[in-house]
Amino acid sequence: MRWSRYLIIFALLSCSTVEFKNSSEYPVSFSPRPGHIDQYTHEFVAEHYLWGSLPNKIIFDFKHIIDELELSSVASLEIKKDNRL
Repeated sequence: MRWSRYLIIFALLSCSTVEFKNSSEYPVSFSPRPGHIDQYTHEFVAEHYLWGSLPNKIIFDFKHIIDELELSSVASLEIKKDNRL
């Protein structure tokens, strides 16, 4: 019974974060730019365990997508979160 209180407190205090970064040499912008007409969608799953305590931080680098699609810049970037159980 006593451990259940600690488990509840731990669950309420746990929180993971997702950090987005761009380590490529090409620019990434949230605002539109002239000449950017192609659209791409990329989905990734960030797995969180133990009520969000593991892993503490997930880092997503846009460089992998830019290199894979051979892009020279990115504009009108949208990041959407979808909570799934």
